[in-house]
Amino acid sequence: MKNILLILLISTAFFLQSCDERITPNSNTPEVVPPTKTELLTSQAWQYNEVVIRGGTKTVVQFSRPNSIGLSSEFSTVLTTYKADGTYSSSASSGTTTGRWQFLADETQIALTNANGKRQVFDISILSKEKFDYTQTTKKSDFGDESLWALFLSQYGLPTTSTEVVVAISTIPK
Repeated sequence: MKNILLILLISTAFFLQSCDERITPNSNTPEVVPPTKTELLTSQAWQYNEVVIRGGTKTVVQFSRPNSIGLSSEFSTVLTTYKADGTYSSSASSGTTTGRWQFLADETQIALTNANGKRQVFDISILSKEKFDYTQTTKKSDFGDESLWALFLSQYGLPTTSTEVVVAISTIPK
């Protein structure tokens, strides 16, 4: 009887130990860590997918790859590459622009400063492996000059009563 009890005890111990190994993940298995926003931004070149301008009650689609709008425009040739060292390069059929980029506001905004020192800040809507969407809002008060504001609005066919213009840009990997 002692031998049977001893065999049963050893079998149970062996069984419990083997169950434990199957349930507990192997400590050598690497933890899957999602990519950082910097990694998402810098891992590939980005091309325009859509450029939409909204002012007042009007929306103007300047470029849309999915809807074949403006495919012969400059937008179709733009390719932007962001590097981990904080530089960017944006090339198009008309030439190349270079500068520096940085995330702002807990990575919810991106600032682009071109080689001439002109800085633009964009609000990030989506940044994933498949899509990088961002917007920029310009207010009438930013212009200071009513005639320049009116010219800006008329250039996009927007109502002259508009007090702000939102440019929404959607990009996809090349």
